[in-house]
Amino acid sequence: MHNYRTLAVIGGGASGLMAAAKAAEEALSRHLNITIDVYEANDRVGKKILVTGNGRCNLSNAVISVEDYFGDTDLFEEVYPVFDRSDSLSFFRSCGLCTCSDDAGRIYPSSKKSASVLDALMYECERTGVRMHTETRIERIQKTEDGYLLNGKFHADLVILAVGGKAGAAKQHTDAVFSFLKDAGVRIAPMYPALTAFSITDFPKSVKGVRAAGRLALQANGNPLASSEGEVQYTEYGISGIAAMQLSSYVEVKDIRSGNVYIAIDSLPDLQYNELRSHFEDLKKSRPDMPVAVFMTGLLPKGLSLAFMKEAGVEERTFLRNMTRQQEGVLLACCKAKKYRVNGLRGFENAQVMRGGIAASELTEKLELKKLPGVFACGEMLNINGDCGGYNLQWAWSSGAVAGKNCIGEIG
Repeated sequence: MHNYRTLAVIGGGASGLMAAAKAAEEALSRHLNITIDVYEANDRVGKKILVTGNGRCNLSNAVISVEDYFGDTDLFEEVYPVFDRSDSLSFFRSCGLCTCSDDAGRIYPSSKKSASVLDALMYECERTGVRMHTETRIERIQKTEDGYLLNGKFHADLVILAVGGKAGAAKQHTDAVFSFLKDAGVRIAPMYPALTAFSITDFPKSVKGVRAAGRLALQANGNPLASSEGEVQYTEYGISGIAAMQLSSYVEVKDIRSGNVYIAIDSLPDLQYNELRSHFEDLKKSRPDMPVAVFMTGLLPKGLSLAFMKEAGVEERTFLRNMTRQQEGVLLACCKAKKYRVNGLRGFENAQVMRGGIAASELTEKLELKKLPGVFACGEMLNINGDCGGYNLQWAWSSGAVAGKNCIGEIG
C-alpha cells in the first residue's frame, strides 16, 4: 500500500463540492499526501447551486426531520446525525458565510445571494488544495487492479460519485455513471422527476397565467395522499408552484397511468364553505341584480372565475337572482374544492430534483458501494429526496460530508 493517493470526485455540484472539501480537510488533519480532483461536465462548478431558491439559495431549514424526506429514509437517519444542520452551518460560517432564516424556517445566506454559498465552498476547496477540472465529462469508468480509470486516462485510487440526478439539464451528465453502476450489478430504484408540476386532463385555457392562493389535496384511488397550501400557478398544461410541486413525491406513476389520481383545490382557503354560502345568499338578497361575474371578481382572479362560471353553466352577465340552485352549488363547490384529474408529472427537464437512485441496500453506513470497493456516492444519486424548503441541499451537505470524510478513512 503506497502513501500517495488520488481521489476523484465526479460531479462539481453541492454534494460533490462538500465531499471534496471535507475529504481534503480530513486528509490535512491526518497529514496525508493525497490529490483530490473534481471532474465537472459543465463549464463551471456549482451551476445548480446558483439557481436554487430563485437565486437566493435556500441552503437548509430550521427544522429537519426524517418526515421531510422520501425514499430510503433509513439511510437518512443513519447519515444525517453524523453531519446535521448545525454542522453544515458551522462549516459555512468557518468559510465566512453567515446565514439568516425566514418565518417559515428556510435558511439563506445573509447576502440572499446563492453565489455566496458557492464562493464559500470554492474558498474551502482552494484553501485545501482541491483541483477543479471543468468541461470534463466522465463517460467511462473502469475497474483496474489498483483503483479506477476514468475516460481511459485519469487514474483514481478512490472515487466519490456525485453527479446528481436527472433533473433539469443533468441527464446527459449522469447516464454514463448510472450505466457503470448498473453494469456492476448495483440496484437502482426507479428514477422519476420530483418537485415538479402536474399535467391536468382537459385543463381550461382561461386559467393560464393565473397565480392564486390555494389549499391542495392529492388523492389516489379515492384515498387521500397528502395536502399542501400556498401559491398555485396555473399554466397551459396544468398546475405548478411550490404548493403543487411539494405533492409530486407522494404519487405513484402507475396510479397516474391508471387515471386514478386527482388534485382538489380550495381556492378560498381562508373562507369556510358556510361563510362563502352566507356571503352569496346575503348578496343575492341585497343585490339581486349583481352580475355573477362581479360577485366572482370579489373572490378570485378573473381566469379562475371564468373557468368556474363556465363549469356551472353561468354567463358573465347572468344576475345572481337568475341563478338556479344547481348552478349555485356547482359554482361555490368549484371555489372550495375544484377537482382536476392528473394525467402526468412534468418531465425531468422541469423538475427540481430526482426521485429514486442508488438503493440504500447497496451502500455501507459509510456510503461506500458494497459491490465497488473504494467507490462512494452522495447527494441526489441516492434514493432520497426531500420537500421544498432547503431539505435537498441539506441532504447534499450531509451525505457529501459523510462520503468525503469516510473516503479518506479508507487510506491506510
